[in-house]
Amino acid sequence: MANFFNIDPRLFEEIQDSLRRFAELLKILPGYLKKLADYGWFISLDMEPREIQLICDKLTQGKMRSIDLQLSKRLELELPRIKKNLINKYPHRKKILQSAFKAHNNKNYYLSIPVLLTQIDGICIEELGVYFFSTKNKKPKTKEIIDSYEIGYILNSFLEPMKVTTAISQSIKDKQYHTSFYNRHEILHGIETEYGTKLNSCKVISLLSYIVEMIENLKE
Repeated sequence: MANFFNIDPRLFEEIQDSLRRFAELLKILPGYLKKLADYGWFISLDMEPREIQLICDKLTQGKMRSIDLQLSKRLELELPRIKKNLINKYPHRKKILQSAFKAHNNKNYYLSIPVLLTQIDGICIEELGVYFFSTKNKKPKTKEIIDSYEIGYILNSFLEPMKVTTAISQSIKDKQYHTSFYNRHEILHGIETEYGTKLNSCKVISLLSYIVEMIENLKE
């Protein structure tokens, strides 16, 4: 058995430093996740704290292109797993999901994005009883559902984008963001006509994957 009293004190200092940095990250995490969501990116629970920290640093520095490249590359690598997971969880949506991902892979982003947006609302109403994009007193209806659960601090931090109104879910009359940020209402109501980019399709996939992951953890 190891003699813990003989462990190099420097190791304890490194552990304490890591814990301190992680605690500091948790304090700022909800705000950063909200800002990233405003920019269209939704972060998974399986992302390493260090990677989240680096993204937060880039966000503070205004390096949005670097964030887009980093998260797009990460999502593309995860795409087969995301697709498989979604179809396994929602086999009754298989044909729709397969068509949407096929459109994305074929670079038909004007087709993939609207279909994926409808599935986000469909899955939310199926699992939580409210639409993801619906609001009450300018707050997402999902917030009321989340608040009814007893959840830990870390999960609660990651759920922040489901508790506040972000750029994608704002109504047309309330939208105050630059038009480069995709907005669900403008796309599905036929107002926005320049949304069909790979970047926006990746962002919507990140949202769909995020919603499913958060619902799964919320109900555990």
